[in-house]
Amino acid sequence: MKTELRSFEVRLAGTEQEPRLIGYAAVFGQDSAGLPFVEKVRPGAFKTSLESGQDILALVDHDRGKVIGRISNQTLSLREDDKGLLVEIKPNLETTFGSDVVASVKRGDLKNMSIGFVCQKDEWKNDIREIIAADLKEVSIVSMPAYSGTTIQKRNQEGKNMDLNERELRQKLAQAKEKQSALLEKKELTEEERGQQLELAKEIRTLETELASFKPEPKQAAPAVILSAGQDEQRTAFVNYLRGKSYDTRAMIVGTATAGGYLAPDSFLAEVVRKLNELVVMRQVARTITISAASVKIPRLTDSVTAAWTDEATAIAPSQPAFDQVTFTPHKLAALTLVSNELLGDSAVAVESLLAQLFAEKIAEVEDLAFFKGNVTGQPKGIMTEAGITRIPTAATDVISADEIIALYDALPPAYRASATWVMNPATMGAIRGIKDPPLYQYLLISNMVGDTPNTIFGRPVLLSGNMDTIAAGKDVILFGNLARSYYIVDRLGLEVQRSVDRYFEQDITAFRAIKRVDAKLVLADACRILKMKT
Repeated sequence: MKTELRSFEVRLAGTEQEPRLIGYAAVFGQDSAGLPFVEKVRPGAFKTSLESGQDILALVDHDRGKVIGRISNQTLSLREDDKGLLVEIKPNLETTFGSDVVASVKRGDLKNMSIGFVCQKDEWKNDIREIIAADLKEVSIVSMPAYSGTTIQKRNQEGKNMDLNERELRQKLAQAKEKQSALLEKKELTEEERGQQLELAKEIRTLETELASFKPEPKQAAPAVILSAGQDEQRTAFVNYLRGKSYDTRAMIVGTATAGGYLAPDSFLAEVVRKLNELVVMRQVARTITISAASVKIPRLTDSVTAAWTDEATAIAPSQPAFDQVTFTPHKLAALTLVSNELLGDSAVAVESLLAQLFAEKIAEVEDLAFFKGNVTGQPKGIMTEAGITRIPTAATDVISADEIIALYDALPPAYRASATWVMNPATMGAIRGIKDPPLYQYLLISNMVGDTPNTIFGRPVLLSGNMDTIAAGKDVILFGNLARSYYIVDRLGLEVQRSVDRYFEQDITAFRAIKRVDAKLVLADACRILKMKT
């Protein structure tokens, strides 16, 4: 049967002041393409979902950071007609991506719509799948229709067109994991049972390797398209995976195919990120951006428009802003932690929170050092290694004066002072704690004794990092500036987690490996200044 590309066209309507994006996110009875099977959507498939009143989002390229409409504020309208699921979006032109998507649709760069949904009921006839009922999650304006690449579609196909040998391997794998889980639940193991545990671990690894040969070449998917079971099911499956118990693979999101790991659910990732924000000093003040692509380019102003007093009848000197681009390519950061099997088997231990804490501590230690002093290929570029930042020199090699701290403050352009932060080593703060402003004989460093409020200098907070140099000849000892404007941290979406019971089998320990990807660079050198000790 000949199939056609599942491409649902979107068009621009309304006025320039109040544009509307209109199109079909699904066409009833139309064959899909790009799947290992043919799929159709039955009329009325979204009826229950639309009548439920749940808040459905309109996105750009399935990016939940780019919401251009939603049911709850009546900027997204959805209804089924004889043709399919009709969508009408009222984008917000006050946002950059809202204006961009309107311009791109108008020019024809973006002309398709796609949907993200969880299948509630389907029917198979002669290897053709028909969606009878679906829980609609979002609709997206896309350059290429993402519907045919959604992970949920591939997962729902499991068990239908599956090769007989693959079925047998999956059954053997499930049986082996059940036996392994039964052994893990025992408090003590005999020598014979320990031998069985080792053989089971080897068998599971062999079966997983053989099953990997059946999987097609993976296609990169946008985050919102990775729709599996609900968050509760994802979390339960992930925790069971961590404990070494049986888990539903359909509720798990596969990470890098060659690594064999799984992407952590949103709840686990959010907890790791929250702890990183607490532990990594630079994350508390720099601008953080999350991307789903392999890299991103951000424009940087290198030369601004100038102004000058000009006599009458005298030519005005022309000037124009100049930009270049900073490319961020998140680098691979891996962390390995060990947890005893006894601890994993204790149901009273929140293994998810424990691993989030362990991973965050290890990742934070490496990240913060790179954000300040990274100067090696394959890691973020540290802000203190940037030669383009203006340095304010001291008169001595081992002492800082009040005038030098005042000079550092005055050197920062006033536009950046209101949101500026001081960053220094704890030892440096100790050295300047007793410095007084000569005219007023008041301490420059104001200590705050209440709660977690930071100390301040000239009303701006002081943050401490052990990765800043201490006072010594030729060292950069104090960073002052609006770091949200000057330094960007770019995180790649997702955290991949893999477990291994083989490596430390003799010690009854399970190893866990986490992989995240991050990059960071200076974007605006003028927004910060550095105090440099005399050489």
